[in-house]
Amino acid sequence: MRFAAKQFYLLKNFDLLTGTKDIEMNKIFSVLALLLWMPISHAQSVWLQLQSRHDTVEVVEVAIGDYRVPPAISAEHAAVERGWKVVAVDAQGNTLYSSTLDDSRYLRGEVFNEITGEIRSVREAPAVEGSEEVLLPYDSQVSRIRIYRIDLKTDEALKGNVPRKPLVELDRQAIERLSKRAPLRGVLGDIDSDKVVMLNPDGSTQRKPLVFAIVGDGYAQEDMGTFREDAQAAIDIIMGDTVFDAIKDKVGFLRYDHVSPVSGQPDTKNIETIMRHSNQLGHGIYDVSIKLSRFTYHQIGVGGLASTNKIYIFKPSANTPLAITSIPHEIGHALFGLADEYPSYDYGGYCSGNEPATPNITHQTDRARIKWGDLIGAQTAVPTDENAAEAGAIGLYTIHKDCLYNGVPQGVMGGGRYGVKSHDAGWGAINERQIRRVLHAYLGNDVPLIFAPSVVMKVKVGEKREPITSSFRDSRVPLIMEAGSTSVPNAGGTPFTYRWKISAELSPQVNGRYAQILAPEAPHFMQYPVEVEVSDGKATNARAEMLKILPTVRVKGQITGASSAVGGTWVDLTADTSHEGGDNPEFQYNWSVPAGWTQPIGLTRSTLRVLAPTPTASTPFALSVRVTPVVNAPGTENDPYPQKISIPADAVTLDTTVVVRRRQPVDIDPYAKIQGPLSIKSAQAFRLDGSGSEIPYSSAKMTYRWNAVDFEPSSSTEVAPEFKAPAKAGSYPVSLTVTNSENRSNTVTRTLQVESDEVTPGPDRLEGPQMLMSGEVVTFNAVVNNLQDVRGYSWSFSPGFVFQNVNAPNIVAKGPVVTQSTAGRVVVLVYRSGPNPTSLSKDVVIEPKPVDSPAPVATISGPATVEAGKTLTLSGVGSSGDNLRYAWTANEFSPASSAGVGPIFTAPATAGPRTITLTVTAADNRSASADHTVNVTARQASDCAPAWVASKAYATPNERVSYDGYNYEVAHWTQNNRPDLNFVLSGAAKPWRRLSPCTP
Repeated sequence: MRFAAKQFYLLKNFDLLTGTKDIEMNKIFSVLALLLWMPISHAQSVWLQLQSRHDTVEVVEVAIGDYRVPPAISAEHAAVERGWKVVAVDAQGNTLYSSTLDDSRYLRGEVFNEITGEIRSVREAPAVEGSEEVLLPYDSQVSRIRIYRIDLKTDEALKGNVPRKPLVELDRQAIERLSKRAPLRGVLGDIDSDKVVMLNPDGSTQRKPLVFAIVGDGYAQEDMGTFREDAQAAIDIIMGDTVFDAIKDKVGFLRYDHVSPVSGQPDTKNIETIMRHSNQLGHGIYDVSIKLSRFTYHQIGVGGLASTNKIYIFKPSANTPLAITSIPHEIGHALFGLADEYPSYDYGGYCSGNEPATPNITHQTDRARIKWGDLIGAQTAVPTDENAAEAGAIGLYTIHKDCLYNGVPQGVMGGGRYGVKSHDAGWGAINERQIRRVLHAYLGNDVPLIFAPSVVMKVKVGEKREPITSSFRDSRVPLIMEAGSTSVPNAGGTPFTYRWKISAELSPQVNGRYAQILAPEAPHFMQYPVEVEVSDGKATNARAEMLKILPTVRVKGQITGASSAVGGTWVDLTADTSHEGGDNPEFQYNWSVPAGWTQPIGLTRSTLRVLAPTPTASTPFALSVRVTPVVNAPGTENDPYPQKISIPADAVTLDTTVVVRRRQPVDIDPYAKIQGPLSIKSAQAFRLDGSGSEIPYSSAKMTYRWNAVDFEPSSSTEVAPEFKAPAKAGSYPVSLTVTNSENRSNTVTRTLQVESDEVTPGPDRLEGPQMLMSGEVVTFNAVVNNLQDVRGYSWSFSPGFVFQNVNAPNIVAKGPVVTQSTAGRVVVLVYRSGPNPTSLSKDVVIEPKPVDSPAPVATISGPATVEAGKTLTLSGVGSSGDNLRYAWTANEFSPASSAGVGPIFTAPATAGPRTITLTVTAADNRSASADHTVNVTARQASDCAPAWVASKAYATPNERVSYDGYNYEVAHWTQNNRPDLNFVLSGAAKPWRRLSPCTP
């Protein structure tokens, strides 16, 4: 029994949930066809339903038929700690077939963290009785069926014949008698066809070889819409897994629209009757049943029972969603007989010498005897939790300390181990092999199971590997990221190749499975998506992680306090600091005092009090404080108040010198000292302090006189007066003069920097990439002013984008897959206290992924000579390349540049050779250039008459003009009649007569 409390699934398209009357009839016909469907012919098998009470078991129903039997029927491949072993023997008592069943009276519950997917607690809930089902081959060799009690705490290895007396023994006559007395129910009847909807990934309604049934518990009539949404989410989670996506044409779903009497209350009896139609693979009308329960079950989530192929999904508490994301983990138990791979609980409370029955856990540490030893290279050191040789290597990773191990550092069965969401982690090589074996045998060896490689990604810190998301990283610090895979390459697959997608801001340097990055300086917390794609030549998978970067906090300041002291007196020092960057950071202080200074108070605070030594002569002493910024990590829904994080990279050390003198009076001038801020905002009130001034070795009375011409007030006689800064930014001096009773004075001046407090906010906007590639994962951010007035966000995208709407100022989305340049749009509604939200939008262009093509070639054709001032036509049609863009450069010609494929230029007025250049750029931005030399010749003498002027009236017959390379003469009075449109060759029918061509 397993649970996860966050719906987090891939979006797919299943459209058969609603429809017209015709669609409803199709549903009924499809169900009737489904009920009449039987698997293709196999040897006979026997199905037994068992009823257990305490430590006894009895057979209550038997059916014999041609059911497909999965290969995982031996004890070596069963995830059973306590339960029963069912054995088919021949006439001599030799074991022919066997299967093991969990004792369903011990239901283990897991609570999945709804944010991380990590299993945070495990609990067992005992029951008085339970019901189990088993399926075994039933050929002519089978003489008897025996049932034994199993308890791995005390039993020896479950192999071969079992010597002790069985709890139940049936001969062939008893088996066939029970079969005739209690025929199998649920195949042809006992089910409401109008409540069953067939949902296949390919949109068909035909029965698939592998069928999941989904039924709701606690969904009343008014909750049926919610149930259909939850059922669709469960389907999306299953089909989002690489295993089932690889065999999607073999997988189908039945949604049983059961209406519970009371919303949010269990309807256990009726639901269990429905779920009895399921059994081991191939028996009944479906293979695995999944119950979605709309209520809390003893405050724990309930997962799969591997012996009966039933999965129960509950809520951990009333206000959390269903644990739909835990379904792949539970399928690993129910369908493939896999054990848990996380160290959250003591596996049965024992560490016996018996090797566990499940294929993915072991007690062995001897590489020659490990179940998956053939997947480890002969010279490869076996990695462990404490000594991982490389990221994602197959080895021994602790489940229960010094007792049980699994083969990969993370995976679907790992329950969120190492900071990876369990349903997103991949299966790993050992589990993948078991899954392939089961599915090949059940679906047929001809099924081409091509699994995408599972992907792990970590940060390499020395010889250790850390999950990328497990901690925050300092900006400006180089990091090496390492990718790996726990998969077995597909048959005929090539060695793994790696393709990284990293923001250019991180200055990535990629070398195969490794990528070195350098995070930029960030004034606030920043997150960067990092993705790696792993391929074995046949299938590809990718993992995206979010790299969290600490802000850069620039600390500056000084130590204020006494610059001199009398030996044996107390000295007070203060670290007066300011900073840039970060969101209201705190600071850690670590003072260093020289030898001889005693009784320090406040070594870790901003103010230090310490007793000065008593030197025999005046002696300078150096004191310092190291100031380290401390910031709050951003909160999450699951952890709104995270721990504070120090940034040692941004720490500064402040120094000061204190002169300690002997304890004797001397005649000396007083010492003036100003303490307070070095910079303030315009019109800001602030205080300056002169109490640090002193008359060395004297207690004589001191007077103070402040001169602050540009401030309010402009003068003061107080020890620590308050001033108001001028409104205009700039540098302004302030001086303090201290005078003792003997009229000895000392003056000190400090220049204060007044900074403008006016900040012009930018407009609200939506930030993100303007162009993205087909299927690329990108981030969009809503940048708005007056954040305190923002109440929420709602995102929408143009069709084809894949995203999960979040109430947050930023969102991650996957672009649509396109084959040509496509326009898209992103919109976010920002809700404030007013009635209408603010709509921010951004238009984007999705470009198809480039394909390999030859480099472009630029080719120019056209005349090699041209007369000065005449037109020159060139062509780039002969150039080759994909979707070429043309750029012509023709200095001294007119125009001097062109973007057309066949430009027309006007030659310069002076003769001489000229060069024209064509640059072509292909769709993948590769370019090529070509030059064309043109000899401009001197212009010939013109034989053209004066040019025609449209506004001029021509009244003199036979007066000549020229237009567009021809001479014309006036036939009769004309004005504004263009010669080439109003001419005859002879006579006077039109205003102009055309004469011979002319050369300008």
